[in-house]
Amino acid sequence: PTRRSSDLTGLAAIDHVWQQKYPNTNPIYRYFYTQYLADLYQDMNQQWWAFALLSIVGVCLSVLGLSGLSIYLARTREREIAIRNALGARLWDIIRLRLEPFIKPILFAHLAAGLLSWLLMSWWLSSFESHVALSPVAFISAGCLTVFIALITLTAHIVMTSPARSSQSLR
Repeated sequence: PTRRSSDLTGLAAIDHVWQQKYPNTNPIYRYFYTQYLADLYQDMNQQWWAFALLSIVGVCLSVLGLSGLSIYLARTREREIAIRNALGARLWDIIRLRLEPFIKPILFAHLAAGLLSWLLMSWWLSSFESHVALSPVAFISAGCLTVFIALITLTAHIVMTSPARSSQSLR
C-alpha cells in the first residue's frame, strides 16, 4: 500500500531519533500493521480467487451438462410430449413433466454435498484460533440457488423447444 507524506515524515523522524539514541546498532525494523495483515491473509485471498474461478467453471459445466441431459430426455420423450400437446396440455404441464426427473436428484445431490461441505468447513475452521460457528443459512441458500439455476436452465430449454417440436414429431 502507498504511504501518505505524513507517514513518511513520521518514519523519517523515528529513524532520526533511533540513530541519535542508538548510533552503533542496526537500523530499526518497522512493519506496518496493515502490511502485516495483508501478508497474513495473502494466501487466503489467493485461495478465495482460485475457488471463485473454479466455482464459476463448475457452474458453467453443470449448466451445460444439465442442458445436454434435458435435450436427451426431451428427444426420448418427444412423442409423448407431442401427444400431450395435441390433446391440449398446457405449457405448465409440459414444463412440470420435464422438470420432475431433475428436481429430486438435484435435491439429493445438494443434501450429500451440503453434509460433506459442512464437515470439511468445520474441519478447516477448527484450524483457526478464533472459531466461527457455521450457519445452516449458507447451506440452505446454496441449495436454493442450485435449484433456481437448474430451474432457469431447464425451463428456458423447455419453453424454447416444446411448442415447435410437437407438430413435427407427430407426422
